[in-house]
Amino acid sequence: MDELSRARAEIQSLKAQLEEQSRARKRMRRMLADRTAEADEALGHLHSIIESLADGLMVSDEDGRIRLMNRAWLELTGADEDILGKPLQETMPAVAALAVEGRQAPSRGEIALSQSRIGVAAVSPVSRDDGSYGGAVAVLRDVSRERELERLKSEFIANISHELRTPLTAITGFVALLEGRFGGLEKLLVDPPARVIKRIGQTREGLTALSRSSERLASLVDTLIDYSTLHAGNLSIQPEPVDLSAEITRLAARSERHLDDGLTLTLDLGHAKPVWADPLRVRQIIAHLLDNAMKFTEAGEIVLRLSGSGDGAHFSVLDSGPGLPSGDLDAVFERFRQLRDSLTAKPSGFGLGLPFCREVVEMQGGKIWAENAPGGGAHFHVTLPYATS
Repeated sequence: MDELSRARAEIQSLKAQLEEQSRARKRMRRMLADRTAEADEALGHLHSIIESLADGLMVSDEDGRIRLMNRAWLELTGADEDILGKPLQETMPAVAALAVEGRQAPSRGEIALSQSRIGVAAVSPVSRDDGSYGGAVAVLRDVSRERELERLKSEFIANISHELRTPLTAITGFVALLEGRFGGLEKLLVDPPARVIKRIGQTREGLTALSRSSERLASLVDTLIDYSTLHAGNLSIQPEPVDLSAEITRLAARSERHLDDGLTLTLDLGHAKPVWADPLRVRQIIAHLLDNAMKFTEAGEIVLRLSGSGDGAHFSVLDSGPGLPSGDLDAVFERFRQLRDSLTAKPSGFGLGLPFCREVVEMQGGKIWAENAPGGGAHFHVTLPYATS
């Protein structure tokens, strides 16, 4: 009887365990179903987000095969959905090249899209948990409208600059004629009265101010024309051996008449071999840097230095002005970027001189950068390669 009771108890215990296991399995199935539903919902939401992107999105694996792309990618590239699983090199060679270039770090480049549009692709590597390369993700944006607006803006700047240049040439020439005539008139006067001497001084000052203003305006117009030409891709570079020392000396002598009272210009020109560059562009670079220094230095000294180093010549312009904010050392080379509000109330031009310098220097194989001088003031540096035999 005892054995039968024990058997019944064991059976009841086993039954209870089986029932508990059954309930546990049901709970697990419900949890799994809930998690699966949540995962499906999240994946569906993620898919909706990817498909809703205005920019094209594409993901490739480590072998360069396309594993994911959205509707915008297909629309921008003009491809069909059957590209899924195919090598990226076959469908978008330009993006594939960026993916190869960006295996270690993000890369970016301009590529041609369907319907003669222009796009910019940004490609970043995808890393696995162990740090190995797992593929790439690319974002593609249509910038055709932005490029067209830039073209129209460049055309407008070029047109208005040329329209201004014609009357300015006449004004500048007439002012020079007046200065010459006035100088000749002064020599004819013998012992003029004080009142006449005062009027002569006022007239001379007025003509000088008019001459400076007209030359300044002509310089601004020239800057607009040069930058619009550069931005349109029509700026020519005709390199030849250039004597930097001679060019700096010539431009410094021409600029001395525009110096404010209390401001001096010093030349510290060491020996440097001729550089291989376009002489016109070199003069423009020096003029822009010198003009920038004069614009932001009310009193003190501007120093133009030249030396030879390594494979190229190094010249710099150092001023005793307020210097540059530490966060703006590279930003000063951005288009239309001006530091007028934070540094000085003096006119600061269009903000195109320094960007023009950077692009023209780099087009000729040189480098340009800015830094704050230890004793105060801004210090701009330029290096250009030597002319070789």
